This record gives sequence, structure tokens and C-alpha cells, in this order.
Amino acid sequence: MESSLNVPCPGFPSTRWSLICQARASDSGPSREALNILCRLYWKPVYGFIRVARRIPPEEAKDLTQGFFVELVEGEMLARYSPERGSFRTYLRGAVRLYVLEEHRDAHRLKRGGDRVAIPLNDGECRSMEDLIPDAETAPDAAFDIQWARDVVQHAMDDLQQDLEREGKGAYFRAFQKYELDRADSEAPTYDVIAQELGVKATDVANYLKHCRREMRRLISERIRDYVSEESEIGPELERLRGLLASH
Repeated sequence: MESSLNVPCPGFPSTRWSLICQARASDSGPSREALNILCRLYWKPVYGFIRVARRIPPEEAKDLTQGFFVELVEGEMLARYSPERGSFRTYLRGAVRLYVLEEHRDAHRLKRGGDRVAIPLNDGECRSMEDLIPDAETAPDAAFDIQWARDVVQHAMDDLQQDLEREGKGAYFRAFQKYELDRADSEAPTYDVIAQELGVKATDVANYLKHCRREMRRLISERIRDYVSEESEIGPELERLRGLLASH
């Protein structure tokens, strides 16, 4: 199986929980497509878990990640899932943990499924996760959850940029980017500096940032809501996400 695919990831489905239900339904065309989309959505946390758990080179971790999703598509992992067992994120994390423990028993498992699981294991995106690997204190479960949290925020950020550009508010995102994203560990630029660069007032920058922060909170909540089966799960998942991002 090809271990370094560069297939563009499609847009996120409007309701991930509906996608999970569809993927479990049958071996129909829509079910197969739903499974492939789930693979694209979750490959990064799975890759992060495997890379940390096995401490193997990236190419081997990619192969095992592909193998896991062959198992997801060909096997009965989704059929065994029920929301009473917790969030889909928690269930999938447990599934990949079991897969890592058992994969050595079947040396041929990677040969099943052909190339039907088209996951974009992009080299650049894999390298972006390497900061989790050298830290011996990072447990595989933590690597999975950290990458999940990063993915949620990144996709929310992408949505925010697209929404603002579509609304003719590109300056809002540029202000947000300069103040929140581009500074790394350095001190944030002042509102006056950003205003001068954008050709607006400092009060405008303050309003842009307030708007972007509010929208980010909304978009992150929507991302969380999309893959839980009950409204009561949203709060705990949000708290989990905040804690993960604060510690990493």
C-alpha cells in the first residue's frame, strides 16, 4: 500500500455523528464514502498515537496508520461502537490502542483493502507532529488527544478565514493573525502597530479581534457538536480541548 498519499482532504461534513451512523449502515456506496471521509478526518490523531506508542520511523508509522484504517473499513470497529461507550474520539483512541497491541500477530494485515482507503498522509503534516515524539513523557493517549485538539482548532481557524473572506472582512482575520498567530513566543504587536499596517484605527483592530475570538469560540463548539451524539457531551469535550491546548 502506498504510504505517502497526497489526496486533498474534502470539506468537513455538516454533522460528523450522522457520518458515523451512515458509515455503520452498510457496504453501500454512500457508506464507503462516509468511511473514507472518517479516515481523512481522524488520520492525524491515529498517526500521532502510533508514532509515540511504537517510537518507529515516520514511514513505518504511516504504514501502520494506513493499516489501521483498512481495519476500520474492512472490519467491524464501527459496528461495535455505540454512544453509550463515550465519545467517538474516545472509542477510536481505544481502537487504535488495541490495534497497536495486536498488529504484530498479523504480518499481512497491510495487504488487505488495496488502495481503497485514500487518506492524505502528507509528509509536511506528519512533520508538524514531530514535536510530540522526542518528549518521553508524552503518552500515546495524550499524543492522540493533543493532535485531535490541534485539528479541531486548525479547522475552526480555516473556517473563520474562509467565512471572513467571503463576507469581505479579510482585514479582521489579518488583524487576528498578526496579533494571535504570527508572534509565536514573542510579544504581541500593539493595536496601533497593527492598525498602521492595515490602514485602520486602533479601535477597529480591537473590534476585529473581539469578533474573531467570539467566532472562534462558536466554530470550535460547532466542531465539537458535530461528532458527539448528545448535547451533554459538548461541555466536557470543550474543557478537555482547552486543557490540552493550555498544556501544550
